Amino acid sequence: MFDAMALKKEVVYDPKNGNYGGFVDCGNILPSDSDSLATEALVFMAVGLTSNWKFPVAYYLVDHLPGAIQAEIVRQLISILTEAGLVVHGVVCDGSYANQNTSSLLGCSVTPTGLKHFFPHPTNPNEKVYFIFDTCHLIKLIRNCFATYGTIYHQEKPIMWSYIEKLHEVQQKDNLNLANKVKAKHVLWQQHKMNVKLAVQALSSSVADAIDFLRDDLHLPQFSGSEKTTEFIRIVDKLFDFMNSRSPHAKGYKQPMRLTNLTGRKKWLMETKEYLGELKDATGQPLTKCRRKTAWVGFMVTIESVTEICHNLLTNSQPAHYVCTFKMSQDHLESFFSRIRRRGGWNNNPNCLQFKWALRAILQKNSIMPSKSANISIDEPENALFIQRKPASVRKVNESMQKFANLLHEPSEFHDHILHYIAGYVSKHVMEHCKCTKCCIALHNQNAHDGVNDHSYCADGTHACFTKRKDRGGLRKARDDVFKIVKTTDNVFRWVPLGITYQYFNSKLFHSFLIFAYTAEPYM
Repeated sequence: MFDAMALKKEVVYDPKNGNYGGFVDCGNILPSDSDSLATEALVFMAVGLTSNWKFPVAYYLVDHLPGAIQAEIVRQLISILTEAGLVVHGVVCDGSYANQNTSSLLGCSVTPTGLKHFFPHPTNPNEKVYFIFDTCHLIKLIRNCFATYGTIYHQEKPIMWSYIEKLHEVQQKDNLNLANKVKAKHVLWQQHKMNVKLAVQALSSSVADAIDFLRDDLHLPQFSGSEKTTEFIRIVDKLFDFMNSRSPHAKGYKQPMRLTNLTGRKKWLMETKEYLGELKDATGQPLTKCRRKTAWVGFMVTIESVTEICHNLLTNSQPAHYVCTFKMSQDHLESFFSRIRRRGGWNNNPNCLQFKWALRAILQKNSIMPSKSANISIDEPENALFIQRKPASVRKVNESMQKFANLLHEPSEFHDHILHYIAGYVSKHVMEHCKCTKCCIALHNQNAHDGVNDHSYCADGTHACFTKRKDRGGLRKARDDVFKIVKTTDNVFRWVPLGITYQYFNSKLFHSFLIFAYTAEPYM
């Protein structure tokens, strides 16, 4: 796999060698006396598919290297790795224009009509080397295309980004989420377009569950006709899970490829490939032919390549027990780049000499740990440690108090469904830590007098619809008394997000408020 890391464009003096660096250096591919300053480090890394190892094998200091030279470098490195005794199954990169050009020059085709996902091995033309576009990069491109177009179509029925925006509006109004992570930064994605996690969270099955719940259970009119949208979101989420399996012990869609599930998964992936090819824009043009076609065609190429690589590894003379598709992603390079940037502190834009020294430290000692956030940080600004907080005026405090005082007494069916979901989690968590046998029996025997068993969702189902929709076999329905406790507790903690703290209240006033919240009748 290969990817480029941005470098600081400058001439630097190397005191050890007594010369100046910072210029383009591509080894024997280009003349070494180039006067152009390097802007990127193009790094190539080998990753084991059936064993736990990875190693950077080459890097080149370049200035926007064209696809033809990249293709020649790929051929040379494949030949070198083959001579060293490694079997090269595929090449992984992102979906940039230069990389698409590289794939074409190697012998692949990324056009939807003549799709070709492999090229001949440089040392053995009878063998295939498969081309793979990074799944995380493709997910970002799908989110960008979907949000930019606003509406796409499948079988003449609309798939609309606005439903995700409306979900955010509903959740923001009540200050609670329907077991999903959609927030303002997911909707205002242009400001975070490089963040992979935000794209994955916006197109996750939990978002589809929430939209289905608001449409089918609460019957909110603004979500009418969203069936195709939730179908699309679930397909994209499932596809990402298939292409990002990490653990041999994972369950569901995140399981690695095995011989036992290979046939079923290949069938689903081929159906998904056809589904992506059927998507169209507002003019009726297939998305695989539009200006933003990279995401859709890239996934079609990746699906073909990943399924064939897994089939070969699981059915050869020395078959693997399983294949984690995460091995075929660029996350390994992203982690490596994060280590480079952390050398001597967080340096987001090192120069050529700093890159060289950091690489040497990693190879010799493995002494630099990657950042936990890397380039997919989702830290909340309000939760940051060093956020500057200015005291609010008395007028703003009074407005905040009035707003939340009104909210405490407004019954909300939406709110109650979420609290019931939380109450189930509280019950489960208490049972895991409680040592009192009678208490555990009481929590376990939910509404036993009503004849409802452990997996029931209450006799009338008044507030359990969302819990039932989210259940995959492990959720617990809360007892009525636990539900009431959670609702009463919520009356207190709904004041916290606005920063109503002791600096605005003297101890007597705040104490009186707590007494009122605890003694007030829950809004049932």
